[in-house]
Amino acid sequence: MHSLRLSVILSLLMSTILMADHHAGGAAGHWATVTTLPEGNELESEMMLAKEGDGWKGTVSSERWDEPRAFTSVSVDGKELALVLPIQYEGADLTFRIAAKATGADGYAGKWMAEDLDGNELATGDWEAIRIQPEPNPLVGDWDASAEGPDGEDLDFDMTVSESEDSLVATLKADSGELKVDAISLDDDKVTIKVPYPYEGGAVPVTIAATLKGDVIEGEWSASADGEDYSGAWTAKRKSDQAELAGEWNLAAVLDDGSTAKTICVIEKEGDSWKGHFAREDGDAIKLDKIDLVEGEVTIDFLYPYDGTDVDIRIKATFDGDDAWKGKWVSFDSSGQEDSSGDVSASRKTDS
Repeated sequence: MHSLRLSVILSLLMSTILMADHHAGGAAGHWATVTTLPEGNELESEMMLAKEGDGWKGTVSSERWDEPRAFTSVSVDGKELALVLPIQYEGADLTFRIAAKATGADGYAGKWMAEDLDGNELATGDWEAIRIQPEPNPLVGDWDASAEGPDGEDLDFDMTVSESEDSLVATLKADSGELKVDAISLDDDKVTIKVPYPYEGGAVPVTIAATLKGDVIEGEWSASADGEDYSGAWTAKRKSDQAELAGEWNLAAVLDDGSTAKTICVIEKEGDSWKGHFAREDGDAIKLDKIDLVEGEVTIDFLYPYDGTDVDIRIKATFDGDDAWKGKWVSFDSSGQEDSSGDVSASRKTDS
């Protein structure tokens, strides 16, 4: 019933606008928090929340403390977050309570309250949290690479590096085919790549030892075959995000029932970030809460109000050339769990 209701929501939305999704994994993660005291001062700290079985656990750390302190209670109910932390103030044992509501995929806002052990309220104020996004490994992305061959010739190829759980994976692609590397690692600025290079029906182990300098990797490859040692220069330069996201896009999403909903997505560049909306026939618009373009991957989040609640939807897609992108939309229920998904594609709108 819920999936059917969601399909109806999406169908109504997409018939006049675009379709998308939004949610970044619920409450779990690393958060920067700000507690506003009654006199107006702000206390900054960091919070870690994690799922534990059927429940939750969490800690909060601050420069004022020697070590992180654990919440005695963490409750996540849909978009509602409740935290309890025992504290001491001027020698008295107090209870610090936080009640907040999600303001989107990456934020919470609410109130804190300090009470004595009898439950009497002593002070209260505003509280907010913003998700701290993990930094990707500097090697992740697409690279234009080149190696000096044994005879001095230039061998050009593409290298794509991605993260899989706690490790890196990489593939090399040239006109002759595609090759998956055995291992790739980064230690400080030192890059090591192990490549099984096809040779006479087998594979010759090739080692690339290089140094990462910003968006350039420079070093040397080495290998041994038929009793001879070989080596040469090896370089890679990160590909720039040449795809232009700004403009109007014809977007189509495949819904649960197999039908296709279409709309227009309008995106503009604003400083170093993006803003946008879904255009509607009635003149209104749905604001996009978050738009990212990283290494050719587009992420769009937004909240769609329906029947007194907000439907969370996210689109993740990859550019296919300069004027199209393809990917998936995913919707999330009130607890942050994936509820429904489907294919999505967009093509740049032209005057013709």
